[in-house]
Amino acid sequence: MEIKDFARMVGLNHRSISNYSKRGEIPMHLAIMAVMMVELVKQDVDLKAVFAKSELTGRHRKKTEGGFKGKRGA
Repeated sequence: MEIKDFARMVGLNHRSISNYSKRGEIPMHLAIMAVMMVELVKQDVDLKAVFAKSELTGRHRKKTEGGFKGKRGA
């Protein structure tokens, strides 16, 4: 998986991910997501399909019954 793909899935700019990498510091929540995503791919899980089902779009998530969806209110 490319950095741009990971960044898009987790709602971050790919430059932010690259900057963390250059500093040698990855926030724990991003590290956990990356490890989990790698394990899912190893089990032949289509991550793009999983994210499409979850209706997560853009950088903002709106809490709805049973999860998060769409953009958060201002």
